[in-house]
Amino acid sequence: ARRLLLAGIALNPICIFQVCQHGNFDVLVAFWIAAFFSMQISFHDRRQPIDWLLACLFLGLGALTKTIPLILAPILFVGIHRLPTPTKLLGFYLVLSPLLLSLGVLFILSPSSIWEHVVRYHSFPGWYGFTGLILHFFGPGPLPLYTLLFDVGLGLFLVYFTRWLRQKEYRSPFQLFLSAAMLFLMVYVLGPGYAPQYIYWSLPLMLLC
Repeated sequence: ARRLLLAGIALNPICIFQVCQHGNFDVLVAFWIAAFFSMQISFHDRRQPIDWLLACLFLGLGALTKTIPLILAPILFVGIHRLPTPTKLLGFYLVLSPLLLSLGVLFILSPSSIWEHVVRYHSFPGWYGFTGLILHFFGPGPLPLYTLLFDVGLGLFLVYFTRWLRQKEYRSPFQLFLSAAMLFLMVYVLGPGYAPQYIYWSLPLMLLC
């Protein structure tokens, strides 16, 4: 089953067209997420701060490629109580600095474009997930309100989820993979406008589970 799933992801013609014709680079996002989890699991196995710092760096480089990996930041808080404060501060710097350095110049040149198409990027509603049901049954009218409610609800959930994870201890890689897959599923199934190709954010994580 594992080999069939792996071949299905790698040889899926839709995925190949997305990368080669459409120029979609979510495969690079998946690479940085894999590196992030590799170091995060190593940190929980070896208890070495350098592994956690590398996990922070790889998550930051993932956010540099595309901002969506930042939703995995709460997973960094699992076992963080074992680290000294300077290490935590350096880790948070490694997460945020690649994104801030890359967007800083672009934001100065075109602040409205960066704000709308990067920071607040929601793709196009109605093609997939919950917004597809809203558009089908109620039309486009409720979509702006739903977008606002989703943004606020997601922010509150991430705060709660982070506080909850700080009190948990790592037991197996399965928990980390499943938590990450759940976070991605929330974004493109309940989110205000994501298309089916974004399912590849979480398919590799489900395969690892």
